[in-house]
Amino acid sequence: MTNRDIEDYVHQLVHIMQQAAWNSTPNPHKPPTTDTCTPTIKQEILDKRQLRKQWQQSRSPQDKAKFSKATTELKQLLLDHKQQAIQT
Repeated sequence: MTNRDIEDYVHQLVHIMQQAAWNSTPNPHKPPTTDTCTPTIKQEILDKRQLRKQWQQSRSPQDKAKFSKATTELKQLLLDHKQQAIQT
């Protein structure tokens, strides 16, 4: 038995072990997300983010009130959407 034969056997062994590992490992597929937001919710999120940015820059009480109102409305909209999804 030569060094070349030993290297070939080791290569075959490694290949067999890799194949066994690949065959026994499940594919990491992420299930498609079916919980997508409606365009209304997406727009509300964008509006809230813009109001938060505006408030963070100005620290105005009026901007804080607008931001808080948008946050509350978005929470209610998301809750309604979740309840509707549960019912269907």
